[in-house]
Amino acid sequence: MLPPLTGISKFDKPLPVSMDIWVRSVQSSPSGAAARRLEHTRPKIASMIVITVRFPVKPEYADTFLDELREDTEAVRAEPGCLWYLWARNAEDPNEYVLTEGFADADAGAAHVAAPHFRPGLEKMRPMLAATPKIIFSDLGAGRTGWDPMGELQIG
Repeated sequence: MLPPLTGISKFDKPLPVSMDIWVRSVQSSPSGAAARRLEHTRPKIASMIVITVRFPVKPEYADTFLDELREDTEAVRAEPGCLWYLWARNAEDPNEYVLTEGFADADAGAAHVAAPHFRPGLEKMRPMLAATPKIIFSDLGAGRTGWDPMGELQIG
């Protein structure tokens, strides 16, 4: 029996069946030389993290919310692994702001949460919020480094 596959992805997720069969056949080749060559040449690709958060803001803070968080926003944008940190106001509900964050990899995301401005920024938000924010955390997988063109709406 072949050993379990490791090092295939950052989180050792199962491979698609066709890739799993190919890698196992390489691993079982005579002397395992091909498997060692494969492991040696496989690039170590980070996995981009994207987070989207919806913030329900109390009406009395709706017009000043972003101004109150300007310094915190600038501090996050200056973090080494931050790819983007973008605020938007909901066009249908002026008391809701949506934040989209992109980080180079899980380490950059962890560094963001550990940054000295992170907790104070949350506490600054707390009295301005009407309810607990809703979050979507996405690990986009190896090889992703930013935005892709929208396939359904190509221009030019």
